[in-house]
Amino acid sequence: DYAVAHGAKIASNSWGGGGSSSALRAAIEHTEVAGMLFTAAAGNEANNNDEVPSFPANYDIPNVISVASITPEGDLSYFSCYGNSTVHVAAPGSGIYSTVPHNSYDTLSGTSMATPHVSGLAALVWMYRPQLSMHQVKKIIVGSVRPLPALDGKVITGGLINAKNALEAAWALKPPRPPVHAPQGIVFEDTDSRIGVYGGVVTITAAADESDIEYYRVYMVSGAGFQLESLGDPIPATGELELTLDLNSSFVPSQYARSLVAVSGNSSGEIPARLHGLVPHVDLVDYAVPLLGPKSAVWRGKRDNRPGCVNGSLILRRAADEASISEYHVYWRTANGTRGPLVGSIAGAGFLEPGCKGPSCALIDQSRTRDGDYVYERGAYENNENAKITASGPARVE
Repeated sequence: DYAVAHGAKIASNSWGGGGSSSALRAAIEHTEVAGMLFTAAAGNEANNNDEVPSFPANYDIPNVISVASITPEGDLSYFSCYGNSTVHVAAPGSGIYSTVPHNSYDTLSGTSMATPHVSGLAALVWMYRPQLSMHQVKKIIVGSVRPLPALDGKVITGGLINAKNALEAAWALKPPRPPVHAPQGIVFEDTDSRIGVYGGVVTITAAADESDIEYYRVYMVSGAGFQLESLGDPIPATGELELTLDLNSSFVPSQYARSLVAVSGNSSGEIPARLHGLVPHVDLVDYAVPLLGPKSAVWRGKRDNRPGCVNGSLILRRAADEASISEYHVYWRTANGTRGPLVGSIAGAGFLEPGCKGPSCALIDQSRTRDGDYVYERGAYENNENAKITASGPARVE
């Protein structure tokens, strides 16, 4: 998520091992939506990945390129994993002179050495033809290999990556031709009262000229200005000035999401979803209503003989759970009972009232002192009693 939020187009993954993870798979799928290429080392156990999967290389996601290793002589490295239906290409990975910690160099071997060759080739192709999409770059890399007899039946392409062939293929490939006309505006107001959860209707003002536009799409973008996930389905261009996207179910944006942008698209591609590009944006502003309020408020006044003046302290008893509270506001109350001007604010502290959970809580004496302290007492406890007392926020434990 961090790499996507900061605009990385290639993730080079010289690591692997362990079983499949739904969380990792979802994270890689998010990178695919954002247009990032994900290169992954096939593994160094000399296994057939068709039979013994190695992750993340074995995830069947469109932006993944799984990489095996070959020797300088063109043979599959003795340690390299392979797979006629799961490993895409091979690259040099035996006896690679590389950097190591402490400002030094060493000769290393592994599919971790092979993978950066593929990542570097992807960067070279993208630098040469920056208009290409991620899927086109992957297609170029896997479609321009040099076949090697030793790789026949060992990797999907049966070949070794080749920079010359890839650049020639990039030159011949027709790049996407997205619309040049962008929507004129986007409006969104959160209507979900839960903290960190958003819902409502997105309103898009269509482009003044829709001659090259087939649809509009809404994306979240990071604070750094780069595309994250999309919201909802594409909205067909109909000639209407205003179009709406009804978010029927609320969504929780990633921690890096800061704004929504509306882009225009056609069958060839979309205008890039960038915060400071051609497309309009609207900041994500969380509308939230606290779930709880203060338990009580007590005024302790002092004598003040000045007309119209009061002097004293307001003692506020915090809500039982401040998870949905950022601050308490104190207002004057008018003579007719309505809210008057703001007096001041008291910051929330993430306070969570102490509470007991567990099968032995009923055995514990729970009380409050006159000063508001929480007291939990259990005298002659026995074996296997189980109780957990939780609290949060400013406090003193004795």
